[in-house]
Amino acid sequence: MVFYNILLTVVFLPLLFLYLLRSWRRGRTAGHLLRRFFYGRKGKPKGKVHIHAVSVGELISLQPLLKKFSEEGIGYTLSTGTEMGYVTAVKRYGASAQEVLYGPFDLLPSVISFQRSLRPSLLMITEAEFWLNLFWWFSRRGVPLWVVNFRVADPDKYRRFRFYYRRVFRCVDLFFLPNNEGKEFLQEFGVPEERMVVSGNLKADLPFSPMTGEERDLLRRSLHLPEGKPLLVCGSTVEGEEALLLESYLPFRERWTMVLAPRHLERVEGVERFLSDKGLKVRRRSGLEESLPSGEEADVILLDTMGELARIYGLADLAFVGGSLVPHGGHNVLEPLFHGVATTTGPYNDNFKSLVADLSEEEAIAVLPEASALRPFLSLSRDELRMRGEKGKGVVEGMAGASDVILRQVRSTLPK
Repeated sequence: MVFYNILLTVVFLPLLFLYLLRSWRRGRTAGHLLRRFFYGRKGKPKGKVHIHAVSVGELISLQPLLKKFSEEGIGYTLSTGTEMGYVTAVKRYGASAQEVLYGPFDLLPSVISFQRSLRPSLLMITEAEFWLNLFWWFSRRGVPLWVVNFRVADPDKYRRFRFYYRRVFRCVDLFFLPNNEGKEFLQEFGVPEERMVVSGNLKADLPFSPMTGEERDLLRRSLHLPEGKPLLVCGSTVEGEEALLLESYLPFRERWTMVLAPRHLERVEGVERFLSDKGLKVRRRSGLEESLPSGEEADVILLDTMGELARIYGLADLAFVGGSLVPHGGHNVLEPLFHGVATTTGPYNDNFKSLVADLSEEEAIAVLPEASALRPFLSLSRDELRMRGEKGKGVVEGMAGASDVILRQVRSTLPK
């Protein structure tokens, strides 16, 4: 512990100086840094459970569990480590959480201030946030510590620093695993099997409402989708992706129809101009009735409305989930999979890294190394795509149930 804290201090101080300098140059305040050192005086517990999640994907995955907490009157506080994570946490959980805050730096004074301010009865960490001081101090204070949705993204990294992770894992009371694959790995680090629970994946519990046959027919007609032609839905695309996707789509434009949904609606006009310049017949979703002459088919339907993408995925034969061909973090790949749609995504899925890796391992989705890798999927028959989609849906359904497993354990752990 002494060596770790000396090393941490030596590394942390120069990084802190560089961060403050960069913030000053950009005209930004660094107030949240101070709040990660000092959390206020010791008082009454602010929530029975404290949850720490870093990435946007981790925060989104908590939705089913935190909804159950609110329904059962289980108070909770929530922390994160990034500005985007904090904005997401406040937007999604600010009304139900007793407090949303930045998590501490792994410096003992910061960790001690954090624990004494919140005084939770249970600490939950999502996925792979393993900080020695944080874990050691809460364990020393007798606070049960759980890791939920635990997954090993890089086994070699853990093995290289085995001495560190053995010490950290010793502090964890329960690991909740998406599947059995993590058990053998944890046993390498001395974790006994009784401290592991195979719970499923929290992300698979996210809410989903399937469409009825009548709803599907109405939606197809409203989009003027031609009968007999398969549909490619490219959702949540960001700048730079449309051009890459178009290279794969153009050779198949006579056989396929594309629905393209830019992530940010302010980009719609520019994307429409770009597609038209390529000689494509483009129609906006909001103006199909007025702009599409009778009998004419659009090459690309540009989705310029809010809240429809999740349902339109349900009409697709093939889906591409954007924000992933360029370094943007990716988006939720579960939306098309819930519908049983063959699903692809790009290589950049940092916000959903563990989920995409799990699904890819089970061959539930295809991770494309580049946009041109979409072409073989456009060559598949509708039956082949349907089989892929049903397999993906089955994998996701098999992952569900984690929020109920964790909730039962919370009930039995918290003081009455």
